[in-house]
Amino acid sequence: MKRMRWCRVEITLVTIILIYCTLSGWAAEPAREIRLDSNSITGVVDKPLQILVEGVAEQLPSGHMYSVVADTLAYPGPTPPAILTGIPDTTIDCKDAGDYRIRIRVNVVNKSSCGGASVRTLLDQEVTLHVLQRTF
Repeated sequence: MKRMRWCRVEITLVTIILIYCTLSGWAAEPAREIRLDSNSITGVVDKPLQILVEGVAEQLPSGHMYSVVADTLAYPGPTPPAILTGIPDTTIDCKDAGDYRIRIRVNVVNKSSCGGASVRTLLDQEVTLHVLQRTF
């Protein structure tokens, strides 16, 4: 009888832990609205442009982190831009004059103590870069 009762307690604890591990990733979502400072930026060839992500929390709960993904959708010359993603700044260095289209995604990643990871997209936006030829 005691053994069956103990077995039920173990099953209940395991169930609670599994439910917690599944749901804990979304319990501490950032409450702020994430946005970019601009969706159209003008710059000059070989001078890095910065895209600022606004509204990010200064500190996230343990196990949470931001991730920025930047994809080049279109560029004018033979060389794609060099992109260094980060929070709050993403730096883009363009070698050719013309219009560039960049897709920026900001995600929050949660790594639970149970070995799993979950990702939630907070922002998915296109940015146009107007890059002018450098004048001397």
